[in-house]
Amino acid sequence: ISAGTGGDQYLVRAQGIDWDRLYREHGFGEFLEGLRSTWKSLYDFVLIDSRTGISDLAGICTIHLPDVLVFLFTANNQSLEGATSSAARIVESRNQLPFDREKLLCLPVLSRFAVDKEYELANDWMLRIETLVSDFYTDWLSREVPVRSLLLSTRIPENVYWTFGERLPVVEDQPAANDPLSINQPMMNIAALLARDLSGVQQLMLSRDAYLASAEQNRRKIPQDMR
Repeated sequence: ISAGTGGDQYLVRAQGIDWDRLYREHGFGEFLEGLRSTWKSLYDFVLIDSRTGISDLAGICTIHLPDVLVFLFTANNQSLEGATSSAARIVESRNQLPFDREKLLCLPVLSRFAVDKEYELANDWMLRIETLVSDFYTDWLSREVPVRSLLLSTRIPENVYWTFGERLPVVEDQPAANDPLSINQPMMNIAALLARDLSGVQQLMLSRDAYLASAEQNRRKIPQDMR
């Protein structure tokens, strides 16, 4: 779904939306509920890209609509503390929704992190990251799976090659399933986790190929007229 038609007045009109009035007087919450139900009945996945920070629109994308919140952060204080505190507020706000909804599950994703360089510094950061994100795994991660192991399995490595031109490695690069420095490896792991509703993570740690294969088999068949 495109962002809008653009034009000279688009930004002014978008900023002028009275979200409170939409919800209060025009049943926008019920409209979103119906839209969400339709999407869930028709599609395997609906990916919603939300802007960072706290806003009305970000709240719709991160609180009202999703079943799973995937939030990305980097190894610096502002990103790590900002992402984890925002995610905690999102979970709390989700529990206050006036709609029947299961608890929001969160998948933290560490990005642009190079474990092959500055090993001691990287280990210090991993300890800090693990401490701050551990609570987000308690609702769905088995105790048999260390948080550190899953963090590393979903960590998106730093690769300067892909920073030029905003190219898409998941399209242009080979899957590189056994290369820990490949961006595609954690992307495939994240996709499989979402396809499996964040379940069976121990199998991902023990037999990645089997886990990815089971995620592929779990896909629902999309109606032909929706392709």
